[in-house]
Parts: sequence; structure tokens; C-alpha cells
Amino acid sequence: MVIRPSIWYPSIAGAATNSHFYVKDSKNYVEKTEVNQTANTNSWVSLGNYTFEEGSKGFVFVNTSEANGN
Repeated sequence: MVIRPSIWYPSIAGAATNSHFYVKDSKNYVEKTEVNQTANTNSWVSLGNYTFEEGSKGFVFVNTSEANGN
């Protein structure tokens, strides 16, 4: 099954321009996506398309220690 994980973030002062989101799919492939959180605010932003098998434990996470903003 193809899943399209998306994130939503508000418009705030000091938002990061290089937030790093990671997606782990059902084949243990982890992809890092850099997101500028000062662009496309107050809307859903796609992180791409990924294959997840039913019952798999894929996930999305953000590493805040790599970001340059709040």
C-alpha cells in the first residue's frame, strides 16, 4: 500500500528553514526530507510517497536537534 505522509505547521516567528523529517517504510528504508517551515505555512505538506505493508511498523519522525529554528 502506498502511503503519502504529510505534515502541517503554523506560521510562527523563528520557524526552522531546515527541519529534518525521516520516514521509515515497511522495508526498513529511512529517508531524510528537509522542510522549510517558513514556506507553505498553515497547510498540509507532503513528505512523498512510501510503500507500507499492512501490519508493518513504518513511521515518521522529526529530529529537532538538526533544525535551525524554534
